Amino acid sequence: MENNQDSRREKTIFVTALIVGQIIFIAIIAFIVSLFVHDEKISNVDYERQPKVVIENIKSFLPDATQDYSAVLGQKIAKTVESNAPNYDIFGSKATIRENTFKMTKLEKDNTSFYSMIIDIPNLQQSYQIYDVYSSDNEPANRMYVLCLDNPSEIIYPDFQCKDEYPLNMRSIIVNYYLPYFDFNYFSTFMEDNFTKIYINPTEYSPTEKEKETYLQETKEAVRSLGVSPDLFTYEIATPSDLTYQINQ
Repeated sequence: MENNQDSRREKTIFVTALIVGQIIFIAIIAFIVSLFVHDEKISNVDYERQPKVVIENIKSFLPDATQDYSAVLGQKIAKTVESNAPNYDIFGSKATIRENTFKMTKLEKDNTSFYSMIIDIPNLQQSYQIYDVYSSDNEPANRMYVLCLDNPSEIIYPDFQCKDEYPLNMRSIIVNYYLPYFDFNYFSTFMEDNFTKIYINPTEYSPTEKEKETYLQETKEAVRSLGVSPDLFTYEIATPSDLTYQINQ
């Protein structure tokens, strides 16, 4: 009886030792494999190995753009392209900046420039409009937007059913954010929460009608320089009766 118990005990110990040994063996193999494949993983900052769409003529418009900046821009485009063509090989896609669509304006308040442009990707039959802040240090952008085209006259691929990750009024949001960066001489501007109307607030108490028209045209030109159509908004020039005052007790 005792011999049978000892035999079973020895068998149990053997099986347990075998299982533990297999687990240790698998763990060692997994560790060794991880050492070999670690360098093959693409990190978030390994710009050159991330999927990206190459803009072939970017140096014609941003001649001092670094390789990292161009790679981040290409990755941002690729992310939007993949949402519209999920089964396509992004690495084979080339884009070009459409002629007469590149606009850049200096933002004096923070010593940066804001630009917009339309890119076309012929092999995918896709087009997008890009907005970005470009600084003198050429660091990869973190305020970059890749949007679907909103102007029917700019659409050259009518069968492309575009979608992006931003709200429909993203261009109005962009104007609301960047219009205060403009240093107007005789007025300031602001927008309400719905981003549909631009208010022009003159520094002169009673500007003439000619001055009001000048303020209006300057405002529209500022909006246009951001790559957004001024026709998206209505405009209102404030008068003295629009001003309110609060006296603190």
